[in-house]
Amino acid sequence: MLDDAHGPAAIAPLALRRDLWPRRLQWMAADVGDYCDLIAAPGAAAAPVWPALRAAMAKSGAALAELTQIRPDGVLAGLAGAWPEAGAKPMLAPFVALEGKTWDEVEQGFSAQLRQEMRRKGRRLAKRMDWAYVEAANAAQRQAAVEFVIAEKRRQLADEPEAAERHERVFAPFARDIFAGERVGSARTHVSVLEAGGTILAAHLGFVDAERFYYWVPAYNPDFQADSPGQLLIYELVRRAVDARVPVFDMLRGDYRYKWRLTDKAVELQTLSETLSLAGAGYAKAKALAKRMLGR
Repeated sequence: MLDDAHGPAAIAPLALRRDLWPRRLQWMAADVGDYCDLIAAPGAAAAPVWPALRAAMAKSGAALAELTQIRPDGVLAGLAGAWPEAGAKPMLAPFVALEGKTWDEVEQGFSAQLRQEMRRKGRRLAKRMDWAYVEAANAAQRQAAVEFVIAEKRRQLADEPEAAERHERVFAPFARDIFAGERVGSARTHVSVLEAGGTILAAHLGFVDAERFYYWVPAYNPDFQADSPGQLLIYELVRRAVDARVPVFDMLRGDYRYKWRLTDKAVELQTLSETLSLAGAGYAKAKALAKRMLGR
């Protein structure tokens, strides 16, 4: 934490990984988020932030810091003035630019094939059942959506014991606490479903603020896979973000075809590697040499 005359100016939420060699600092709770960054007070002076935090990190006992999932317009890149080096494996975060556009204008930016496909699928599903988009407005609705998402993710990981264990240990309690609880249900969380006659066809857990709608964790009912409820839901979410005048529909990291059907825009997330000791510097040099030898 960096203090100035007015109180805390910046915080680096980091964890010291003692189970890795050499010991290193990484973002705290990176596993449950898509972006990682410093936390800084508005108007904090840029010049002293990074040198002061780097000096504090050097006293942590870590040999180096490996800070991943950094957005190029984030605090670390802008406030600290420390532009991250490109990571070994760049991660892309696709987004749909909505600012100043009507839904008709946004939809015209999609391919004619996608527009026709969504209308056809919506009509086809409507012939089978009276489906509707619903934003969860109370604790019971949120709880049902959260449990649906948890169950579907659990089903998908049935053949992956380690991932399934991590799902139950990390994601499930996090989702129940953040999305189902009354204390945060109406704050900046966004829970929505496509449903028909009380049956959930697809659900989404995400976040929204004044600048972005964050498309985070979707799930769909496999019994209705042929009707593409997941695709219909994300299409509806973009429409709702336009109506709410949110400037960006952010699909977060993940190079998936269904995301690229909605956009051709993306930011490249970066990694900042900082050596904090001689051991860390030696490790970084050996790693760079290995990459060159492997042609990466």
